[in-house]
Amino acid sequence: MNTIISRSITPVIFGMLLLYSCFSFGQVVQRNEEANDTYAQVITRVGSFTYSGAKIKTVGSLYLYEDWNNEMVVHLNDGENVLIKNVNYNLADQVFEVLTAPDSTYHFDFTKLKSIKLNGKLYKQFEMDGAMTIFEIVFQESYKDNFAILKKYYVNEFKASPDPMVNRPNNTYTTGYTYYLKNGDDIEKVHLNKKGILKMFKSKNISKDKVEDYVKANNLSYKAEEDVESLFKHFFVN
Repeated sequence: MNTIISRSITPVIFGMLLLYSCFSFGQVVQRNEEANDTYAQVITRVGSFTYSGAKIKTVGSLYLYEDWNNEMVVHLNDGENVLIKNVNYNLADQVFEVLTAPDSTYHFDFTKLKSIKLNGKLYKQFEMDGAMTIFEIVFQESYKDNFAILKKYYVNEFKASPDPMVNRPNNTYTTGYTYYLKNGDDIEKVHLNKKGILKMFKSKNISKDKVEDYVKANNLSYKAEEDVESLFKHFFVN
């Protein structure tokens, strides 16, 4: 995403927005002992501002959450962790943003980050099909990410049409997600159902009978994300 700053925003106003965002939205919660940067310096070296201007009337949203009342911790590559408020995940551009004004956001460059934890959910970036892609980590066997269940969010955009036969007077957005299995460097699409889950365990040489017995004994569902996470934790963490 290109950085766009409206010409109507003077340097003074822009500076005030930056300071307001820095002191109102977060703080450095873990500091690199070798660095002594201010909160503003930490943030501005890993992202940039965007001015959106007037918005076209739409149905649905490009963002993961309906509002901006969210918190995230940004884990920088140098070891510093920064707590930030008023944030959201832009699914169209695949960037995490801070709302700095009604028509302005600050977005993070994930290549300069180690990970992000948004509302308690961990997000990391991995290469898939030749491109760096952001995933939510549903489960990971260890911090090395060699074996993990990933979740990728997406948004579909349907442009408004003046054609009465189309019946779409506004731009419309619908969001969804797809699950993936990361095994070493390979990432492949999977389905949260019995067949898909048993296939994942087979790749780790865990027998079908053991998995089925545990699911039945604990009344778990192969289709519920929380139950699948519990199932994997039992076999790989406990």
